[in-house]
Amino acid sequence: LSEANRELLELSLTDPLTKLHNRRFLRETLPTELARSRRLHAKAGRHLAGQGNLGFMLIDIDHFKAVNDQHGHDVGDAVLVEFADRLRAAVRDTDEVVRWGGEEFLVMCRDVDRDKLHALAERLGAEVKQAPYELANGQSLFKTVSIGYSQYPFDADDFDRFHYEHVINFADQGLYLAKNNGRDMVVGVLRGPTTIEDGQMSIAHEDLSDAVARGLVTVVSSKEELMLVTPG
Repeated sequence: LSEANRELLELSLTDPLTKLHNRRFLRETLPTELARSRRLHAKAGRHLAGQGNLGFMLIDIDHFKAVNDQHGHDVGDAVLVEFADRLRAAVRDTDEVVRWGGEEFLVMCRDVDRDKLHALAERLGAEVKQAPYELANGQSLFKTVSIGYSQYPFDADDFDRFHYEHVINFADQGLYLAKNNGRDMVVGVLRGPTTIEDGQMSIAHEDLSDAVARGLVTVVSSKEELMLVTPG
């Protein structure tokens, strides 16, 4: 009975198509991860750079709807399964991959330095898109990806100022920017050099262009000029 219950629990935490973990898994494991992050950051100066940080990457397969429209949902499902396998193989052993919904995936990166997070996202994107998807009809299909990322703690001086859901929202804003600036790119949304006061919290969340102008938020991208827009 105990083994059966464990199997049922695992099924409830797993996406049935890709066999990746699902959102429920993330919700149930994050309290432990956040407690670990706080504990390691409390040992300031005694841990390696990046230890305790959590990077959140949201990854979207570009123009995936066209796959379903042109080739059918069976082909679309096969692409999602192979993409999940590629993503699982490309991440580090310490990272978690989650099916976030549809053609969108989340990677939680443990112990990653802020300055190395962008390069990690770029490498991940390059690895999952480098080979074509071979379809059952003999055709080959190339798909690029867009990635948005952010980091917890967003403000290492005040863990309570930004909840992990805020950080995932910042990653989502980065993904939105990538998709609205040509796709096939990586965009990070990180804390800027200026302290975010209590009255400026809504600006950081809701008006990205203003937040960047005030130095509250920094946007990192390989593209020199981005059109800064916030999801409506």
